[in-house]
Amino acid sequence: MRMSGNPLLRVTDLIIRYGSFTAVNKVSFQLGPGDVYCLLGPNGAGKTSTIKAIVGLVKPVEGSISICEKNPLTDIDAKNCIGYVAEDPILIESLTTREHIEFAATVRGVGKESEEWVNYLIKAFDFTFNLDKPVYTLSRGNKQKASLILALMHKPKILILDEPFTGLDFQSSSILKNIIEDWKKSQNGVLMSTHILEIAEKICTRVGVIISGRLIFEDSTENVKARLLGEDKFAKLLNELTSNTILGNK
Repeated sequence: MRMSGNPLLRVTDLIIRYGSFTAVNKVSFQLGPGDVYCLLGPNGAGKTSTIKAIVGLVKPVEGSISICEKNPLTDIDAKNCIGYVAEDPILIESLTTREHIEFAATVRGVGKESEEWVNYLIKAFDFTFNLDKPVYTLSRGNKQKASLILALMHKPKILILDEPFTGLDFQSSSILKNIIEDWKKSQNGVLMSTHILEIAEKICTRVGVIISGRLIFEDSTENVKARLLGEDKFAKLLNELTSNTILGNK
């Protein structure tokens, strides 16, 4: 595990169980300023459970989590450090996206100074005509766009994106890639998950390969790809990770 003097996110010996089933087993990693860290693994590997524990949706059995050097269990300010997009959008179906934005602005203390940024996000994701539609009328892709706008609107230090390209069209995927690059250049951090090697390869600076709840190894994106290609025991995993393509060759 690469060590950082002041990591934005530190996960240490995380264990998550559902009944007798251990979904995450002693997972540790760090996210530093300027990092785009990817949890890479097949479906059911423990990626989403790890992310849910970080954002407070699942309580770990053991281990610790530090967000912006704060304990999220005792310091409410830690929540304002993150912007979270779930694999399945978490939205109130009867509300419009505009109502979600207004509510989130109140809760997070986002003022008029952020209005220009929010309007940029709405236009960038081509969402203007969907803003006042109830969530239940939106497509899967537009719900994903709404979730991204809500996660980004307060310019968090850490973006946490669980399979973020699912349901996005090519234009929106390109915009999200650019936003992730901007976050990296601004010395913020991005934690994302994917089961597709090509996404990790094109976007991330570091990759942690997770299988059956265990972080098998982590390294730079280039070294992880070389290791996956070079070790027979990962041949099946590599095949699964490369069997689906969302991003183009751009």
